Amino acid sequence: MMSDLITAESLKGRIFTCLYLYKMTSTKFLMYQGPTEEKGLPYYDYVKVALVPKNLTADQLCDLDESAFPPSRHNLLIRNDSLDSSKTTCPAELLGHYRELSCNTTVDVCSDRKQMIFDTKDCNLETFYFAGNVTLLCLTSLSLGETTYVTVYRDDDNAEGYWNSSFLCMAVTINDTTVYIRPTPRDCRGLDTPAQDAADLVLETLG
Repeated sequence: MMSDLITAESLKGRIFTCLYLYKMTSTKFLMYQGPTEEKGLPYYDYVKVALVPKNLTADQLCDLDESAFPPSRHNLLIRNDSLDSSKTTCPAELLGHYRELSCNTTVDVCSDRKQMIFDTKDCNLETFYFAGNVTLLCLTSLSLGETTYVTVYRDDDNAEGYWNSSFLCMAVTINDTTVYIRPTPRDCRGLDTPAQDAADLVLETLG
């Protein structure tokens, strides 16, 4: 993306932000906004400043290696009105029935393998991130080491809960029969800490 022409004293230039898009389907793209080289900017904003009239190609402006894009920094773009067709099977390691350990909650990732059905029952909204019976639609998942990053859509008209966002990213780590989950609103940026070390949800396999 390119800014308008900026003039500062005797210099003229433009600011460029580099976004990397990877096509998954005709309606779904992975988007990465790379880490910055400039001090004082958020780590996910990769910008370049180019002086006019110097002409730079996109390859010269956006010269990040793929190693700059760990799965924890991906975002998801979905075309309007294509949510249902964008659903995908939840990660194989998550398929099953679970109980949340901190309150009376069951999780079903088996009846429909493209969604996670939470019955939160008595959970406190101040510590849980949604209320009532909630279905999370699996949209994409990426793995790095023992952690899987799952982007889900909360199929809830009111989107009520501690985080008022329909899209969530969950960092998932599994240890034997226990599942550790760290959720965050909207995208996966900021979930670099292993889920097992800072889990908000701990699920135990049923049966």
